[in-house]
Amino acid sequence: MTKKIQFFTIILLSAMSYVHADTSPSQNINNNQMMKSPSVVVVDLQRVGQTSKKFKQVQEKIEAKIKEKVDALKAMEAQFTQKLEKLQNGAKDMNAATQQKLQEELASLKAQLEVKQRGLQADVEREMRGAEEQLIKEVQALCKRLGYDIVLPGALYAKDEFDKTTQVIAEMDKGVASAQSSSLKKIENEAEKLEQELENKVNKLRAGA
Repeated sequence: MTKKIQFFTIILLSAMSYVHADTSPSQNINNNQMMKSPSVVVVDLQRVGQTSKKFKQVQEKIEAKIKEKVDALKAMEAQFTQKLEKLQNGAKDMNAATQQKLQEELASLKAQLEVKQRGLQADVEREMRGAEEQLIKEVQALCKRLGYDIVLPGALYAKDEFDKTTQVIAEMDKGVASAQSSSLKKIENEAEKLEQELENKVNKLRAGA
């Protein structure tokens, strides 16, 4: 029994020595550093994207890049409208062969418009994803430079001292010239409007057939 007590006493003393070694002054300094609260801030990415002059310049480049496709889609839509009105207004004076030919042209144009609309939508979505990724990378790099440890892209509630959105926007826009920009949402809405107008005209054509 005495041997067992001596054995456990040795183990206990060894453990105490190990703990004492871990709590040396240098270790206490490291522990204090590890226990320091991280710098947590909130950056509203949506507001950055809507307000930042630098990001607006990115949007302008995207709009210029896809403008040609938007104009081509508008021109084709105008051609479709012209042929549709011709069929609707002059059907009584046309023979069956002429009506058939015009209907086939309309069907072909409709198919082409749908392809172009889908292509434009895909282009817009791809460019927007690229712009959003670029925005996130720039915000990450900026927040790292400003010394933030954790950055939240949004919060249900945050005190003013934790919301660094305005500061991030100001840092991003340093040296960026002010410029007006129409948003990508405008292009998306325009494409959707053209698609809806096309659908309405096709429905009228079917109703009058």
